[in-house]
Amino acid sequence: MGSRKFALLVIADGMRRDFITAQTTPFLSSLGKQSLCCLRHRSVVPCVTRTAAASTATGCYPDHHELAGNKLCLRSPAGLVVCDAGKPEFFQQALQWRGYVLARPTLAEITAPAGGTRIYANASPGAAYVQDPLHFGHVFHREASFGPGGRPLQGSDALHVSPDLEGDAAMTRRFLKDLFQQPLPAAAVLWLGHPDATQHHHALGSPEHIRALQSTDRNIALAAQAVRALRDRGVDVLFLAGSDHGHETVCGSVDIEARLIAAGFKRGPQSKDVLAAANGTAALIYVDNPQPEKLSAMERFLKEAAWTGEVIARRDFSRLRICPADSLAFFVSLCAEPDAVNSSGIVGVSLAVAGSGGGSLTGTGQHGGLGPHEQSPFLFIEHPDIAPGLCRNATDLTNIAPTILDFLGLPRPSMDGTSLLHLNSPMENTNA
Repeated sequence: MGSRKFALLVIADGMRRDFITAQTTPFLSSLGKQSLCCLRHRSVVPCVTRTAAASTATGCYPDHHELAGNKLCLRSPAGLVVCDAGKPEFFQQALQWRGYVLARPTLAEITAPAGGTRIYANASPGAAYVQDPLHFGHVFHREASFGPGGRPLQGSDALHVSPDLEGDAAMTRRFLKDLFQQPLPAAAVLWLGHPDATQHHHALGSPEHIRALQSTDRNIALAAQAVRALRDRGVDVLFLAGSDHGHETVCGSVDIEARLIAAGFKRGPQSKDVLAAANGTAALIYVDNPQPEKLSAMERFLKEAAWTGEVIARRDFSRLRICPADSLAFFVSLCAEPDAVNSSGIVGVSLAVAGSGGGSLTGTGQHGGLGPHEQSPFLFIEHPDIAPGLCRNATDLTNIAPTILDFLGLPRPSMDGTSLLHLNSPMENTNA
């Protein structure tokens, strides 16, 4: 393989940083002490996987990459339509109706001239494809796999795994096999589907959840073993391990459109004048051809509702870097109780929007809003030249792509995030 630089990113979808413990995730607990550990790491708004993946890939917030949510509205010839960015057909819809998928280049596009990026993902198809929507590199997903130029990969070249824990393990094995049998790219991404998928269907802290955390820990440990093997072969490897968001326990659900109909703001169940795109514990509310009086009244209604936590009107989107999409009037984070506990003693409960993907069943996990636990992913950065320590700087998903590109010595065009390789603020040594 020769002496060269290579960046490896592993994302454990949905893992809250307080779920990393010596008892349940011993490898991650140890890795955190050997790495630059970002104590104030955050997701984006909404904190949902497809939007988070876009921010991870572009180094930009949603107001710049313009993927507003897991579910969002696009304007079709027939008017506003709620679309699911997790489905493969979303990408053709976006290209047809607005002319692009993301408004900023991805890591896959930027690294293409220098070896490219190989992405292996076991979350939704959209979470995989949004990291390389224009097919500059390789993307492996159980739904379909693609090479550069959008060339479909067939047979053993494709990824054939299940969406369960064994599927994550099988994908990890395939990922590691390819690292040593295929030409090494500039960067590689292993996006595990768990613990997120488990948490959407089982209670946080349940035996099923614990098994998912343990399985994820083992997969990341295998990736770290590969890092050591590559370094032994003379490859200069930057290893990043993190997550895209956390989870809260669902304590109930709200049909927002039904509430808006009852309050007189939406004409009926099939009308397109007002649409609420469900994003777990949050919603994006679109208003077509809005009148100022209607918007003001709707804002008062939403802020006074017992089921809302924080309501952000369009004029304030820039504060949280929310995408100012066509006709998007409000971002709503539902009512949450950060200190309340579920039946397993896990803190953090929230209402969820009826119709959110992944389950949204009372007692299971969800995410999307501004709750402190759903906004608490983790990030460890490990390299022989990076001193282990606790980074107290505010960091988020937009720091990942520029950090990788900085390490690779590649340009970082039009990114909101900055590299974390050269922090000026003091860090607390983890061994102190």
